[in-house]
Amino acid sequence: HAVQRALVVSAVTTVLAGVTSQSFGQVLEEIIVTAERRETSLQQTPISVAVFSAEAMEFKGIETMEDVATFTPNLDIKGSRGSGNVSPTYQIRGLSGGAGATGERSAALYIDGVYMPRTSGPFMNVLGMERVEVLRGPQGTLFGRNSTGGAIRLFTEQPGPEEEGSMNLSLGNFDRADVNAMYNVPLGDTTYLRLQA
Repeated sequence: HAVQRALVVSAVTTVLAGVTSQSFGQVLEEIIVTAERRETSLQQTPISVAVFSAEAMEFKGIETMEDVATFTPNLDIKGSRGSGNVSPTYQIRGLSGGAGATGERSAALYIDGVYMPRTSGPFMNVLGMERVEVLRGPQGTLFGRNSTGGAIRLFTEQPGPEEEGSMNLSLGNFDRADVNAMYNVPLGDTTYLRLQA
Protein backbone atom coordinates (compact mmCIF):
# COMPACT_ATOMS: atom_id res chain seq x y z
CA HIS A 1 0.00 0.00 0.00
CA ALA A 2 2.85 2.40 0.73
CA VAL A 3 4.20 1.98 -2.82
CA GLN A 4 0.73 2.57 -4.34
CA ARG A 5 0.24 5.65 -2.18
CA ALA A 6 3.63 7.03 -3.25
CA LEU A 7 2.76 6.46 -6.94
CA VAL A 8 -0.63 8.19 -6.56
CA VAL A 9 0.96 11.18 -4.76
CA SER A 10 3.65 11.37 -7.45
CA ALA A 11 1.07 11.26 -10.27
CA VAL A 12 -1.11 13.96 -8.63
CA THR A 13 1.95 16.18 -8.04
CA THR A 14 2.97 15.81 -11.70
CA VAL A 15 -0.53 16.70 -12.94
CA LEU A 16 -0.76 19.72 -10.59
CA ALA A 17 2.71 20.91 -11.68
CA GLY A 18 1.61 20.71 -15.32
CA VAL A 19 -1.62 22.64 -14.63
CA THR A 20 0.24 25.28 -12.60
CA SER A 21 2.87 25.82 -15.30
CA GLN A 22 0.12 26.21 -17.92
CA SER A 23 -1.85 28.73 -15.86
CA PHE A 24 1.27 30.77 -15.06
CA GLY A 25 2.42 30.47 -18.68
CA GLN A 26 0.00 33.23 -19.69
CA VAL A 27 1.90 36.50 -19.78
CA LEU A 28 0.22 39.90 -19.51
CA GLU A 29 0.93 42.36 -22.29
CA GLU A 30 3.70 44.78 -21.32
CA ILE A 31 2.55 48.41 -21.17
CA ILE A 32 5.15 50.90 -22.40
CA VAL A 33 4.98 54.51 -21.18
CA THR A 34 7.15 57.58 -21.73
CA ALA A 35 6.54 59.24 -18.36
CA GLU A 36 10.29 59.67 -17.85
CA ARG A 37 10.83 61.03 -21.39
CA ARG A 38 12.03 57.59 -22.49
CA GLU A 39 10.23 54.33 -23.13
CA THR A 40 9.93 52.21 -19.99
CA SER A 41 7.67 49.45 -18.77
CA LEU A 42 4.78 50.73 -16.64
CA GLN A 43 5.82 48.34 -13.85
CA GLN A 44 9.38 49.73 -13.88
CA THR A 45 8.31 53.40 -13.85
CA PRO A 46 8.68 55.00 -10.38
CA ILE A 47 5.92 57.57 -11.02
CA SER A 48 2.19 57.33 -10.31
CA VAL A 49 0.85 56.90 -13.86
CA ALA A 50 -2.60 56.08 -15.25
CA VAL A 51 -2.47 54.89 -18.87
CA PHE A 52 -5.33 54.43 -21.33
CA SER A 53 -4.69 52.75 -24.68
CA ALA A 54 -6.98 53.29 -27.66
CA GLU A 55 -8.58 49.89 -27.00
CA ALA A 56 -9.13 50.66 -23.31
CA MET A 57 -10.72 54.03 -24.14
CA GLU A 58 -13.07 52.40 -26.65
CA PHE A 59 -13.97 49.63 -24.19
CA LYS A 60 -14.73 52.12 -21.39
CA GLY A 61 -16.64 54.51 -23.67
CA ILE A 62 -14.18 57.38 -23.15
CA GLU A 63 -14.96 60.12 -25.67
CA THR A 64 -13.69 63.34 -24.03
CA MET A 65 -11.05 64.42 -21.54
CA GLU A 66 -13.81 64.73 -18.96
CA ASP A 67 -14.41 60.97 -19.40
CA VAL A 68 -10.68 60.33 -18.81
CA ALA A 69 -11.06 62.10 -15.45
CA THR A 70 -13.96 59.79 -14.56
CA PHE A 71 -11.63 56.76 -14.74
CA THR A 72 -8.52 58.41 -13.24
CA PRO A 73 -8.12 58.80 -9.47
CA ASN A 74 -6.95 62.28 -8.37
CA LEU A 75 -7.82 63.89 -11.74
CA ASP A 76 -10.69 66.35 -12.02
CA ILE A 77 -11.59 68.20 -15.21
CA LYS A 78 -14.47 70.62 -14.96
CA GLY A 79 -15.73 73.87 -16.39
CA SER A 80 -14.27 77.03 -14.92
CA ARG A 81 -16.21 79.76 -13.12
CA GLY A 82 -17.94 82.17 -15.45
CA SER A 83 -17.09 80.45 -18.72
CA GLY A 84 -18.36 76.93 -18.06
CA ASN A 85 -17.09 74.20 -20.39
CA VAL A 86 -15.53 76.74 -22.76
CA SER A 87 -12.41 76.98 -20.57
CA PRO A 88 -12.06 73.77 -18.51
CA THR A 89 -9.87 73.53 -15.43
CA TYR A 90 -7.50 70.56 -15.08
CA GLN A 91 -6.86 69.59 -11.46
CA ILE A 92 -4.52 66.82 -10.30
CA ARG A 93 -4.28 65.96 -6.60
CA GLY A 94 -6.12 69.16 -5.72
CA LEU A 95 -3.77 71.52 -7.60
CA SER A 96 -5.21 73.45 -10.53
CA GLY A 97 -3.56 76.86 -10.62
CA GLY A 98 -4.98 80.19 -11.73
CA ALA A 99 -7.97 80.69 -13.97
CA GLY A 100 -8.65 83.00 -16.87
CA ALA A 101 -6.76 83.62 -20.08
CA THR A 102 -3.46 84.49 -18.37
CA GLY A 103 -3.55 82.24 -15.29
CA GLU A 104 -0.72 79.77 -14.77
CA ARG A 105 -1.64 76.11 -14.66
CA SER A 106 -0.49 73.49 -12.15
CA ALA A 107 -1.48 70.54 -14.35
CA ALA A 108 0.51 70.54 -17.59
CA LEU A 109 -1.19 69.37 -20.81
CA TYR A 110 0.94 67.97 -23.64
CA ILE A 111 -0.24 66.83 -27.06
CA ASP A 112 2.39 64.76 -28.91
CA GLY A 113 5.08 66.28 -26.69
CA VAL A 114 4.02 69.90 -27.27
CA TYR A 115 3.04 71.89 -24.17
CA MET A 116 -0.39 73.53 -24.36
CA PRO A 117 -0.22 76.63 -22.11
CA ARG A 118 -3.93 77.47 -22.40
CA THR A 119 -6.89 75.13 -22.24
CA SER A 120 -9.47 77.35 -23.89
CA GLY A 121 -12.12 75.57 -25.86
CA PRO A 122 -14.69 72.94 -24.92
CA PHE A 123 -13.78 69.58 -23.42
CA MET A 124 -11.39 68.03 -25.90
CA ASN A 125 -12.42 64.81 -27.63
CA VAL A 126 -9.97 61.92 -27.47
CA LEU A 127 -10.51 61.32 -31.17
CA GLY A 128 -7.68 59.39 -32.83
CA MET A 129 -5.60 58.92 -29.68
CA GLU A 130 -3.04 56.15 -29.43
CA ARG A 131 -2.85 56.53 -25.66
CA VAL A 132 -3.33 58.96 -22.78
CA GLU A 133 -0.93 59.14 -19.82
CA VAL A 134 -1.84 60.93 -16.59
CA LEU A 135 1.21 61.54 -14.37
CA ARG A 136 0.15 62.37 -10.82
CA GLY A 137 2.32 64.41 -8.49
CA PRO A 138 5.03 67.04 -9.14
CA GLN A 139 6.65 66.63 -12.58
CA GLY A 140 8.76 69.81 -12.65
CA THR A 141 12.04 67.95 -13.17
CA LEU A 142 10.89 66.45 -16.47
CA PHE A 143 8.07 68.75 -17.60
CA GLY A 144 8.80 72.26 -16.29
CA ARG A 145 7.27 74.75 -13.89
CA ASN A 146 3.58 74.35 -14.76
CA SER A 147 3.38 70.73 -13.65
CA THR A 148 3.26 70.99 -9.86
CA GLY A 149 0.11 68.86 -9.69
CA GLY A 150 1.12 66.56 -12.54
CA ALA A 151 0.98 66.23 -16.31
CA ILE A 152 -1.51 64.92 -18.84
CA ARG A 153 0.11 63.59 -22.00
CA LEU A 154 -1.90 62.79 -25.14
CA PHE A 155 -0.40 60.79 -28.01
CA THR A 156 -2.26 60.81 -31.33
CA GLU A 157 -2.22 57.90 -33.75
CA GLN A 158 0.44 58.54 -36.36
CA PRO A 159 0.04 57.97 -40.13
CA GLY A 160 1.33 54.65 -41.42
CA PRO A 161 2.31 52.92 -44.68
CA GLU A 162 -0.92 50.91 -44.98
CA GLU A 163 -4.03 52.22 -46.72
CA GLU A 164 -6.91 51.81 -44.31
CA GLY A 165 -10.09 53.47 -43.19
CA SER A 166 -12.88 53.14 -40.68
CA MET A 167 -16.21 54.69 -39.77
CA ASN A 168 -18.16 54.50 -36.52
CA LEU A 169 -21.73 55.68 -36.08
CA SER A 170 -23.29 56.18 -32.65
CA LEU A 171 -26.97 56.87 -32.09
CA GLY A 172 -28.61 57.65 -28.78
CA ASN A 173 -31.35 59.38 -26.86
CA PHE A 174 -32.23 63.05 -27.35
CA ASP A 175 -31.45 62.93 -31.09
CA ARG A 176 -27.78 62.11 -30.52
CA ALA A 177 -25.89 61.08 -33.65
CA ASP A 178 -22.07 60.88 -33.77
CA VAL A 179 -19.98 59.93 -36.79
CA ASN A 180 -16.26 59.18 -36.47
CA ALA A 181 -14.37 58.55 -39.71
CA MET A 182 -10.67 57.87 -40.36
CA TYR A 183 -8.70 57.39 -43.58
CA ASN A 184 -4.95 56.62 -43.78
CA VAL A 185 -3.18 56.60 -47.15
CA PRO A 186 0.50 56.47 -48.18
CA LEU A 187 1.46 59.35 -50.49
CA GLY A 188 4.91 57.94 -51.23
CA ASP A 189 7.55 55.63 -49.80
CA THR A 190 8.14 57.81 -46.73
CA THR A 191 5.14 60.17 -46.76
CA TYR A 192 1.79 59.25 -45.25
CA LEU A 193 -1.49 61.08 -44.69
CA ARG A 194 -4.05 60.39 -41.97
CA LEU A 195 -7.40 62.19 -41.87
CA GLN A 196 -9.84 61.86 -38.99
CA ALA A 197 -13.08 63.69 -38.29
